[in-house]
Amino acid sequence: MAWAVLGVAGPAVARAPAPGQVGAVLARVDSLVAAGQAVAAVPLALQARERWREDPVYGWQVEARAGQALLSAGKGPEALPFLERASRLRPGEGVLHHRLGTALAGMGRTGRALAEFDEAVRLAPMDPAPLLDAGRLRAELGDVARACLAFEAARALCGGCPEADRLLGSTLLAAGRPADAIAPLSRLWSAQPDSLVRRSLLAALVTAHRDSAVLALVAAMPEGQRGRDDWRMAVQAEGGLGGASWAAAAVDGPVGDPRRFPGDDAVFWAQASLNLQRVGRLPAALVAVDRAVALAPDRPVYLHNRAAILAALGRNDEARQALDASRRLEEGHPAPSPR
Repeated sequence: MAWAVLGVAGPAVARAPAPGQVGAVLARVDSLVAAGQAVAAVPLALQARERWREDPVYGWQVEARAGQALLSAGKGPEALPFLERASRLRPGEGVLHHRLGTALAGMGRTGRALAEFDEAVRLAPMDPAPLLDAGRLRAELGDVARACLAFEAARALCGGCPEADRLLGSTLLAAGRPADAIAPLSRLWSAQPDSLVRRSLLAALVTAHRDSAVLALVAAMPEGQRGRDDWRMAVQAEGGLGGASWAAAAVDGPVGDPRRFPGDDAVFWAQASLNLQRVGRLPAALVAVDRAVALAPDRPVYLHNRAAILAALGRNDEARQALDASRRLEEGHPAPSPR
């Protein structure tokens, strides 16, 4: 956040110590902080504060720069007294209350931090930054309704900035409101199509049972880049829609790195088998359930499903053997490997 070097008219100008020199020092501090070099800015800011802290024009500004540099350097407790004095000297500066709230929040003093964020919002109602931080802190405290109101207000102010949608989507998803999280996460995916956003959006779609949207999002990923979770979610989603295309592709063998495919997941193969069975692709369904049984031979339900498929294929002797094996498991006895 850039800080203006303020002057005053009339006699006060005569009392200002070398305004060009002060301005240059403060600008240098700002430049270092903006460049991610806050550690280097700290001694310069503290020297300026020591030299000009009693000045009626620049006193609050050097206090604020010292606090800002320390805060940006990860030294919130050390920044606190400087930010407190700056806000006392200049109580109408919203940015000072915002910085003070940030320091307090980092120290776990959430009640006072919220009060400072709210004061910053009151003083600078067109600045989305304190709204975002107030919303983030309220979300952490479980006040989801007010957090979302803050994120929505910040989003309106910043013209749909991705950070507002990221916070809104993640808060709603964590609060068990996946259907409400879809809109902000979809906007975020359009603005920032990275893997973390995609994962959150897929989680919201799956939890909200938006099966068609899940399949569309997974299908948009190039085949060789799909991961294990993509395959799991696609097979689960198409099961809800009565399809089996992804299950059939899994049985046939996917293209790409085998480490990105859940071939060692018994639940995945069991779901694929059910999908294929429902659409009448019984030989492929048998292949899938056999893989599930091989990976989890102690699950009687898989043997039940295998028996149903064998019976539908007219292989009744094998079906009875599978049922016998499942009963043995239910009674606590090991079952022989499927033949």
